Amino acid sequence: MLHVAAAIICREGRVLICQRAAGKLAHLWEFPGGKLEQGET
Repeated sequence: MLHVAAAIICREGRVLICQRAAGKLAHLWEFPGGKLEQGET
């Protein structure tokens, strides 16, 4: 099972987004994030 959590923090009316680097889905915009591997805290 994959567990995922997300949060978008708005500070002074602004949010952080990132543009993807070269490769799959290059140059699209996304919220920064990641995943946890089994047993990782």
